[in-house]
Amino acid sequence: MRDVLKILLFADNRPGHVQLAEGVIAAISHCRPVDVLRVDVARSVLFPNRLLARLLTTAINKKWLLSVAYNVDVNRLEGRELIVSSGGNTLGANILAARLLGAVNIFYGSLRQFDPLDIALALTSYEHHTTHPNIVAALKPSSLDPDEFPAYTSVDEVPRTLGVLIGGDGSGLFYTQEDWIGLLNFCQCFHDAFASKFIVANSRRTPHKTSDLIAQFAARNGAFVEFIDVRTAGPGTLPPLFAQSEVVLASADSSSMVSEAIWLRRPTLALYPMNGRLEHAEAVYRAQLVTKGHLAEISIEDLTPRSVLTHLTALTPMRNNPRQSLADLLRKRLPTLFGDLPSS
Repeated sequence: MRDVLKILLFADNRPGHVQLAEGVIAAISHCRPVDVLRVDVARSVLFPNRLLARLLTTAINKKWLLSVAYNVDVNRLEGRELIVSSGGNTLGANILAARLLGAVNIFYGSLRQFDPLDIALALTSYEHHTTHPNIVAALKPSSLDPDEFPAYTSVDEVPRTLGVLIGGDGSGLFYTQEDWIGLLNFCQCFHDAFASKFIVANSRRTPHKTSDLIAQFAARNGAFVEFIDVRTAGPGTLPPLFAQSEVVLASADSSSMVSEAIWLRRPTLALYPMNGRLEHAEAVYRAQLVTKGHLAEISIEDLTPRSVLTHLTALTPMRNNPRQSLADLLRKRLPTLFGDLPSS
């Protein structure tokens, strides 16, 4: 058996970023055993990324910089062979640790002012950001293995259970309470028409008054609505939703929620509010997913049982396992991590 790969995971305070890094690590663990050390970092406001990028081009003491800019005890990192992180507040730490340890590093996200040569492999969801050989486009990964969930590769009939992922304002979109009321009214109408059930989950981004609204709706309609409230259930509670839901409706503000549903091969419908416009980079990413047939988009005000079924039946979820696809990509781009493993 291949030796255990010692990985350092830098984590910020954004669960979505951590999930992306964990998704990369999960793909690697698909091919070889790993040992992961998680180190939480908070970049000092005295060291913005622009300054860090400039300092990395100088002869400054890298150990000192990692310590003062990120409050990292460098002695804890000894022996780590791979650095993985996501999120701008981890990027400088990722590069510094890789230099100090002589380790390979992977980053998911935009490199901002940093030199692509400082990252062995940068993964991005935006195909138009692949301006350097070290930058490769890839679907936002999840630590969940699609093969552990029932596969729904098409919608040939009315889904019996629909998952609903609710976020909040973000990515240029602004949801009103009327938007959420409209979504819940749709759930009622769809149930009345087809007797289908809904599993609804909120997120840390969801306003409390919106979460309260959903909780009240679920309490009145417990026969067909289950509410997973992140305020009480905590993080990591979505696997049951994905396991039981044949399709997923996700508010369009969260690229991570949309991507995870697609990653798990669920026909996915992104729900837009009446107000706001998706940021350009995100709009391009969603357009890629729509073109591939993995995603459909609709305004909440246009939700009807017929319109939703029309969109869902036109989708073609991925048939392959995206975790395996990512593992294959990593093995191709970073063969030293996998050595003599046979190609799949």
